[in-house]
Amino acid sequence: MESVFRFLRTSLFAPRVLTVIIVFAILYFINTAIKKTIQRLISVDVISANKKTIYLLIAKIIRYVLYVIAGTFALEIFGVSTTPLLAIGSAISVAVGLGAQKIVKDVIAGFIILTDNQYVLGDNVEIEGYAGEVIDVTLLSTVLRNAQTGAVYSIPNGEVKVV
Repeated sequence: MESVFRFLRTSLFAPRVLTVIIVFAILYFINTAIKKTIQRLISVDVISANKKTIYLLIAKIIRYVLYVIAGTFALEIFGVSTTPLLAIGSAISVAVGLGAQKIVKDVIAGFIILTDNQYVLGDNVEIEGYAGEVIDVTLLSTVLRNAQTGAVYSIPNGEVKVV
């Protein structure tokens, strides 16, 4: 047991572990601050459902980016080279991006629709030949209900050209 304590005192292991704990503690406090800020923004009644969706999405994106950054720092602190991992991650991201172009197109278009308030729930619109009341707007699609026929149409946001 004494040899373990001697190792921890004489090696750089203990300071590295302490540094990683500090990095993750900082990450925890940043995440907590972001959550509280988003909850305050969402709790306001004036904000539309679209804006609430955007705020939650942005909070999730920031949280995941912070996790990746903290994990990268932790690996670097212990002497693990992250360059190959980041290169592999970049290649995988490109492959997924190319394979999921339609979904990415729909998400980006949905984000623009939600941020620009092009239409909101309850609006009567005509999109790509389909007319009706907007009953749902997500990042991927817009859902319309035709008042006369009761038909429900789900239109991918990437296909919305003219409203």
